[in-house]
Amino acid sequence: MDVANVVHCCVVISAKQCGCDSMAEFLAAFVRLPKLMLISFAAEGQCIEDSRCQRDCGDFDCPVMTEDKPGEGVLGQPRELKLSSVSALDGLTKQTCPCCSRKRMFFCYDCRLYMCGIEKLAPVLKLPISVDIIKHPREKNGKSTALHCLLIAPTSTRLFDAPNVCDYRSAEDRQNTALVYPSKGAISIEEFISRNGPIERFVFLDATWFQVGGLRLLPQIEKLQTVVLKSYKTQYWRPQKGYSDEHLATIEAIYYAIREAFEASTSQPYEGQFDDLLFWFFYFRSKVPEEVFERNVNGRARISS
Repeated sequence: MDVANVVHCCVVISAKQCGCDSMAEFLAAFVRLPKLMLISFAAEGQCIEDSRCQRDCGDFDCPVMTEDKPGEGVLGQPRELKLSSVSALDGLTKQTCPCCSRKRMFFCYDCRLYMCGIEKLAPVLKLPISVDIIKHPREKNGKSTALHCLLIAPTSTRLFDAPNVCDYRSAEDRQNTALVYPSKGAISIEEFISRNGPIERFVFLDATWFQVGGLRLLPQIEKLQTVVLKSYKTQYWRPQKGYSDEHLATIEAIYYAIREAFEASTSQPYEGQFDDLLFWFFYFRSKVPEEVFERNVNGRARISS
């Protein structure tokens, strides 16, 4: 493919992403083209955190997300997420990380910190349940969504690099701690709470589905009761070969676990209190051209059928 065709493809994708009604309307803003071309390239495998979208979108209109209907355990109807506005993030430029000196846009996924001034532009949550994340040593930092939880809920989250993890083998540590992992002996979050009382800490394994079995063998977590989530459909844009769309990204699993525990512990209706856990996830999701996302979804459907 020659340069002209590459530019044409990027213009088509960018025009659709920016909501332009016609190619002429998009070309009127041609000065923005070089930045918009990054959308296509990032979606093909580069780190989304380092990409930029130049849409003047105002409040964030997130993609549709499906969830369980209460008590059914099957994919239900979509609902709107209550996410904070991302309008202040558009037009930012990369900064130099003060720790590693690498160029980063919003946060350094290697040093696990925000770039200067970004923390004020992102939401902060205090979760009702502590979150421990155990990261596989081969999980790529730039592709891991676990960091989103540490950034959004820093006082509620701990992120460990395996094999250096917390030891949960004592009876006291195990009583109100649940490992979110779909093992043979896993029970629902609702059943765990019914048996043991409120969950104080969730433990998550951050790895590809191919690698996660190795983390499960860590002796520090072997005695933890495993819990399994209800059935949800992922919105992750990087499908893993051989796995269906019910295999969630780490931050999606964290969100649903926190929400399920909340709903199982109180009669109060859920009103989006923890939706901002998905703030960065859906911000980066919005940078992926729908053509790329649909192609990935269709490929995953063929594998799982």
